[in-house]
Amino acid sequence: MRIQQAIRSFVRHYRLTFDGYLLLVILIFYLCVRFNIGPRSITVPIALGAAAICFPLGVFRTWERWQNHKAWIAAREARLRADVEALQKSLGDPNCSHSARSPHVRCAVNPEGPCEGCPDFKPRQ
Repeated sequence: MRIQQAIRSFVRHYRLTFDGYLLLVILIFYLCVRFNIGPRSITVPIALGAAAICFPLGVFRTWERWQNHKAWIAAREARLRADVEALQKSLGDPNCSHSARSPHVRCAVNPEGPCEGCPDFKPRQ
């Protein structure tokens, strides 16, 4: 009973994942075999059963983390693409010869804008 409580407090304190449970079970199994605690007919199946349960869960958790990471990368790349496209969009009328074709300045003659109804509009050739 005391061993179970010690294991529970250890697991709670260190916030073990399934990988951690597997390592804990292997450690307990090693200690039981090393110090000849309990019959091997009980300790070996318990350790193998725990490994058989924890290992696939750990693999699944690793796969799940990888999927989340890929989704985060895709979202970040989409944000970066949107930012680059916003920077590449030029202000002003591209058909005007005075247009600066820049995302920062509208044109050389009337930088404040607006382009609609500008008396200096000159079609681009």
